[in-house]
Amino acid sequence: MKTTAEAIAALKLKQEALENLQGQNKVIRIKLAEAREMVSRKQDSIERLRAQLGSLKNAGSVETLAHNTPEGMNDFFSSDIEEKKYSGFGRVLRSLILDHEISFDGRRVIDFGVGPGLVLEEVLRGSRPSIVVGADFSTIALDHARKRLPGARIVQWDIYERFEDRFDVAICTEVLEHLEAPGRALANLLQTIDPGGTMILTVPNGRIDRSYYHINFWSPESWRIFLQAEIDRDDGDWSLTTGTLSPQDDGIPRINFAVINAAAD
Repeated sequence: MKTTAEAIAALKLKQEALENLQGQNKVIRIKLAEAREMVSRKQDSIERLRAQLGSLKNAGSVETLAHNTPEGMNDFFSSDIEEKKYSGFGRVLRSLILDHEISFDGRRVIDFGVGPGLVLEEVLRGSRPSIVVGADFSTIALDHARKRLPGARIVQWDIYERFEDRFDVAICTEVLEHLEAPGRALANLLQTIDPGGTMILTVPNGRIDRSYYHINFWSPESWRIFLQAEIDRDDGDWSLTTGTLSPQDDGIPRINFAVINAAAD
């Protein structure tokens, strides 16, 4: 049997152990309270960031839509025009046209979304079309185009309106990505192609395009699916070729293209 002294010593040890546990529990409770407070602050910060992000997205969508209007594009073309960039793209487009053996000589040609005319000027270099038309809804862009293309007919036009004339070759580059209803616009464009004619389209590759001013972002695959669906809705007899372009000679496919041919009568 334990002596009284041993029993008292054992009791003291148990009491000390209990006090240590109580102290540890107190520390744990304090740390838990601090952790809960930190989590609460983090959650508040996350909610504030979400609210700010939502505001930015809303502001961005409003600004994007405002950019894609005649007034917005007039502002855009009132600033310095990157002539080197436009002309470089025109040369890439001309190579595509030559690769697909598309001739402009003696043919009626239109550029829907002609902008300042630099791309069409480059594309037509060395060709002798019978008629050249440049259409756009920005009056400032059309003023530039008239200076670049003195022999062309330059007209203001909304892509959602039916264009009455018909053509052998129609070009529409870097336009559809800006539109809220690209299918409706494409249906209008197809109506301008005579039998045996060709339409040439380009849009940015949506996999790498991050432009603040674009609404539509097509991958090479979804681009073809979109076009095929729109062509199937039309009564015409069409053939479709799609692919990608690397306009900066770095092998990166930044541009989706399409060549749509109307069957000859």
